[in-house]
Amino acid sequence: MVVKELSGDAWKPAQMCVIGALLLWPDEVAGKIFHGAMAAYFGDSSLKHLFEAAHGLWIEGKAIDPITVLHAAGDAQQETVAACMDMVPAHMDVDEYLHILRDEARLYQIRMAASELSWAKSMEDALDAYEKMGQLLRDTDTIEDVSWEEMVGSYLDRMNDPAPPNYLTWGIPQLDETLCVSPGDFCVLAADSSVGKTALALQFAFHMAQHGKRTLFFSLETPREKLEDRLMAETQVAAIPMLHTKKKALSSDDYLRAGDTGMKSGKVPLRVIRRAETLPQIQNRIIMKDLELYNIFRANGMTRAGALGTMANIRAEGLMRGNNAQDSYGFDDVQYTAAVDTGNPEFLERFCTDLVGYGYAQWTDPKRKRKLLAYAMNKGTSIGDECMQAHFIIKEMKEDLQHLKAFP
Repeated sequence: MVVKELSGDAWKPAQMCVIGALLLWPDEVAGKIFHGAMAAYFGDSSLKHLFEAAHGLWIEGKAIDPITVLHAAGDAQQETVAACMDMVPAHMDVDEYLHILRDEARLYQIRMAASELSWAKSMEDALDAYEKMGQLLRDTDTIEDVSWEEMVGSYLDRMNDPAPPNYLTWGIPQLDETLCVSPGDFCVLAADSSVGKTALALQFAFHMAQHGKRTLFFSLETPREKLEDRLMAETQVAAIPMLHTKKKALSSDDYLRAGDTGMKSGKVPLRVIRRAETLPQIQNRIIMKDLELYNIFRANGMTRAGALGTMANIRAEGLMRGNNAQDSYGFDDVQYTAAVDTGNPEFLERFCTDLVGYGYAQWTDPKRKRKLLAYAMNKGTSIGDECMQAHFIIKEMKEDLQHLKAFP
């Protein structure tokens, strides 16, 4: 099996195998290789030169063999050509060689982009590196070639899979039953003016955020105040009649519903972005917290892998919110944090022993929560302060969690 043959540092052997297969069996594999690979996938300059020479011959309709390729690339490549032909076991495995070649080339490029991100001297440089990583992770250069037979087989496999389909819900039963939209789909909501597109889109956004999906609502026309009014009018938000809002004539029930919505708002990951002038400005809002956290970890000695791994855990555990109190206990994040910050001994003791997961790392164990509380009080910050929690995570990892190997 070729994967076993190329285990370990697989990039160089994969490059050699692709060139070897091309030289030995051009009639069988040339088309597949030139459609599935490009010169940028070759990190070794000699192998890249051989690939370009063979590709040039193929474009011109000339024969590809070791002699013609050597003539085009130069006799200095003779030893490299011999090594490539000796390396490749069989042309049947060329798909595996190409798969490894693409993956290893992308991995190298992603590492380079990550290095650029970690050493960025400005936010503009950081955003450029971030965008480059995104493009590489999307793998847009890969061309998928699937036969009709494979498509039918895939369809039947999906139909026989007992797992339910993963479709987005909209908060409207009729749409949930008929509109089958998967995560990643691009949807356009179109209608005449003043028929409720913005209100409907806001309802969709709030519903998805309410169910734990990180949601961004970009508004380039509607003022923030009108968006607030429309959101508060939504049945699933506060159901405050729009006429009451427009006349500033809220009833006592309206105020109660608005107050209840405010107390629950910390648990709804919905953000409205207004008048963002450029794409980098939008990206800046989205990733600023991630970059700040990454810089704190790296500045305090964490490895790149340690910093990124810790950030992934914080996102999964605490949703990147320092005041996040474990939802299953029914506590409001703001009220829970404010109670601890009063310094009342009863609240402080309850915080340490209630087993409610809290903060970036969802600290639950009483010993760890006592240490977190003592650290926050020593620093003179709120228990929900995110910068304090980031430094406490560093302290924990250095003192109590060395086995995680987040530091060199």
